Amino acid sequence: MLPADSVVVAPRPVVKAKPQARLTPAQVVKWMPKDATPQQLDSAIQRHIKASPIHWSKKPDTLHLPGLPGHDPRDVELPIYYEQTYVSQAPHYHPEVKGGARGVSGNEIPYSFARDNIIIGVLIACFLLTTIAFAKGSKELWKRCKNFFYQPREKTSSYAAAATFEKHSLRLLIVQTCLLFSLLIYCAVDKGLRPTLYIDRAQLLGLLVLIMIAYFLLKTWIYRFVNWVFFDKTKYKTWLGDFLFLLGACGIILFPATLALVFYDVSLKNISYFVIAVVILFKIFVFYRSFIIFFKRKNAYLQIILYFCALEIVPVLLLYGALKISLQYLSITI
Repeated sequence: MLPADSVVVAPRPVVKAKPQARLTPAQVVKWMPKDATPQQLDSAIQRHIKASPIHWSKKPDTLHLPGLPGHDPRDVELPIYYEQTYVSQAPHYHPEVKGGARGVSGNEIPYSFARDNIIIGVLIACFLLTTIAFAKGSKELWKRCKNFFYQPREKTSSYAAAATFEKHSLRLLIVQTCLLFSLLIYCAVDKGLRPTLYIDRAQLLGLLVLIMIAYFLLKTWIYRFVNWVFFDKTKYKTWLGDFLFLLGACGIILFPATLALVFYDVSLKNISYFVIAVVILFKIFVFYRSFIIFFKRKNAYLQIILYFCALEIVPVLLLYGALKISLQYLSITI
């Protein structure tokens, strides 16, 4: 028997290798040169990082109702008790509404006449009124334009056959004139006094439309009464037809100016000058027709001045005062 070896070698301890940490995309990107293209970076990441299999949890679902089997998270169709709860029918409980919004809040779009549905509706209504009026009475309208500066006959009215035109087409043009004057005043008020008014824009525009309609109706009735008292019926009807024709013509002229103010942001100052020029021209034509029809044969120059001031200048001043008082009443006093 051989003697036992006196040198005893102790066994080496088994050292477990540490699991290699998984690479991250950031580490792979650092290995690549700085001038690497995105395609090269993507290829390197796909080569070094492999997708690991998904291990679904096998623990029981503790969120379901007691006594019912658990729910597979991969199942798309949820049971009814997952969708409806005790408070799901409450009016203040809306789980589908997000609690907040990401990003930075932007500036609000400023108010513009071109984005106001009420103003667009009024302009569309004016366009339809003009179209219908021209479709029904374009010939008579053109005839009145040509014969406007002619002296009417004494015994017969030059517009006796135009009753249909005055009844339908001319009334539509006058309604358009009321709407356009109201819209222009509304734009002027909105530019200047809007922050001090406690009524909304729709109520303000409706109030202005009512004031303008009442103004033109009252003015027409006063003209009818005065002319019926002091002048004969033939001259009265001739002049009334000319007056209504001038009112309708004002609406036709003001329609392009209103479109320029609303859609093309033309300066309100320039539009105001244009409207004032149209009104002054309207007054001159009214004065001319009144003198030709009523006062030319009488040489009554003082009477025509009094007639014009009483029935044209004074109503305009009254309209200005009514608008001013109405806006002061609707303004917020500090």
